[in-house]
Amino acid sequence: MGITEVLESHSQPLSNEELYDLAQQLTAQQKEHEDEEHRGTKATQTRGLTDDLSTIDMAAEIYVISTLTGKAALQ
Repeated sequence: MGITEVLESHSQPLSNEELYDLAQQLTAQQKEHEDEEHRGTKATQTRGLTDDLSTIDMAAEIYVISTLTGKAALQ
């Protein structure tokens, strides 16, 4: 379809059915966009929690090693 045909088609009034279809398309596109944003936010949050847990795990390991090393040195 050429640009002239597109412009001409937009100058004509739309029927109720066409308006309803356009509204449904817009709603579906907005929902899809929101879902994509939600997935991106959720992935970022999960990545952050994984990093936090890794840090806590490393701190726990260091604590256990230092505790065992300290007790072994005292015996």
